[in-house]
Amino acid sequence: MRYNIILFVILFHCGYKATASKPVVNEMKVLESGTLFMEGSCDTSKGSSCITIPNVFSPNNDGKNDVFRIASSGLKTMTCGIFNRWGVKLWDLKGPEESWDGRDQTGIACSTGTYFYILDAVGVDGKTYHQSGFIELIR
Repeated sequence: MRYNIILFVILFHCGYKATASKPVVNEMKVLESGTLFMEGSCDTSKGSSCITIPNVFSPNNDGKNDVFRIASSGLKTMTCGIFNRWGVKLWDLKGPEESWDGRDQTGIACSTGTYFYILDAVGVDGKTYHQSGFIELIR
């Protein structure tokens, strides 16, 4: 099962937790290599919102996890700043459909390492999100 490593590096902000003592295999299914889908994470038919933020990606042009993309449902607005360890803003996501390819604003590829994000969003249900955390970029 080569997906176990991927499953344990995803952060779930919709109520699910991935831990070594409680595998999440039954709560997810793999649609294709590098794409994960959480079943039952949000019920958007009732006008709810949800955000799922991965904490690792590998922009090495192999077609698997090449961009940092925040999975979401039912968002009215979303912004997400991505920073290096010195606090320099490298990228801005200005909506839930945008992604980061591991380059700074001048187009230079960022090196392998830990980066930080600050996310602000508002859902169609009025729920506000203010989250921050780490992103591991692996080349």
